[in-house]
Amino acid sequence: MLYVPKKENEEVPAATQTAILSAIRTNLNALGWTEVTNARATPVDVYVVAAVTSTTYVGWVYDYWGYWGWYPYWPVSYGASTNWYYPPYWYAYSYTTGTVVLGMIDGRPAASNGQRAPLVWSAGVNGVLDDAATNITLATAGINQAFQQSPYLSAGVQ
Repeated sequence: MLYVPKKENEEVPAATQTAILSAIRTNLNALGWTEVTNARATPVDVYVVAAVTSTTYVGWVYDYWGYWGWYPYWPVSYGASTNWYYPPYWYAYSYTTGTVVLGMIDGRPAASNGQRAPLVWSAGVNGVLDDAATNITLATAGINQAFQQSPYLSAGVQ
């Protein structure tokens, strides 16, 4: 199951979760990987993990057209003493963007000296969660692209 809250008390929509996991499964199967549903009964070469993160950016813009008197293209008669300004304006903005993060972790037993299992492959797809109408399209297209750029995954973990 894929779950990271988008906003407080909200989660990634079920349709988006299903599409993301389906795209991962489809790409791994196309590369010759076999899904193991019971890791205790069947040895596992790698664990594939997926998460969706989101970030909300907030800012504001303050701008004005500027001070005409000092620009060289204004006639000398207007000079620096004119001190004429356009009225300034400002506005606030915010937007939320998300990233699908994929990771492939070596599932073979780690050395007994306390080493962590190594991350053998990772991918990130930015720009998801911006718009509910395009979330699935952007996420699956990005996941497909990540696997297209990683043809070496068909050889398995070395």
